[in-house]
Amino acid sequence: MKTIGNIQEGTANKFSLLAGCTAFILAAMTLPLYLKGAGELILLDAAISILCGLGIIRGNRLAAVTLLAFTLASRYGAFRLSGGGWINLFLNICILISYSLGVIGTFARDRLRRAAAGEQCADWMDTGIAVLFRRIAGSAGLGFGLLIAWFSATAEGEFSLFNLVDSLLILLFAWQTLKGRYWAAALQLLLCSASMLLSYARSGDVHSIFGFIPLFMLEIYILGFIGVAKIRTGGTPNP
Repeated sequence: MKTIGNIQEGTANKFSLLAGCTAFILAAMTLPLYLKGAGELILLDAAISILCGLGIIRGNRLAAVTLLAFTLASRYGAFRLSGGGWINLFLNICILISYSLGVIGTFARDRLRRAAAGEQCADWMDTGIAVLFRRIAGSAGLGFGLLIAWFSATAEGEFSLFNLVDSLLILLFAWQTLKGRYWAAALQLLLCSASMLLSYARSGDVHSIFGFIPLFMLEIYILGFIGVAKIRTGGTPNP
């Protein structure tokens, strides 16, 4: 299989077009579901698909990553709502493959652009997108930590105290991630994983792991870790 460094422009454009068209098709399929009473949130899914699909076709890497992460986080719930079955499983796998190719295509197109501009040894990921991943992960951590702290302060009981401590750790790691601390990005990811496992152990609910919010946050923290690691190995740009 070709690596990103060996993908040519034609192949990269085809990958992007495939992912973008997949997003448009799925967005179009939501209209009948909405008319059948699926709810307003499905329109939000359609809007995200359309916007990210347009971004992918134009070669926007963040749009490709966002759509893949959003889709991964929502697959479990969507699969359950659709009734499960092998056909739905196959369709979901095809969607994820298409969006994964979209990520590969957009990153390959950016690498080719930077190589054409004279960048020596253009890597698959530059420090610009790495800084963006770091900022998104740090900002998401700060917002999530403040939200948990607010809920903990207004609740009562032993577990609310635990959540308050958890929120302080989330805020600490998020702030240090924004500063580009490698250890903080790693601990932010580990803390999220541990919280998901602990929540599952207490409730036995698989949504503690495969629910949209915990899984989406985990994906954001993974991107933050990748971004900080890239900055650390590829040089620290101006923030």
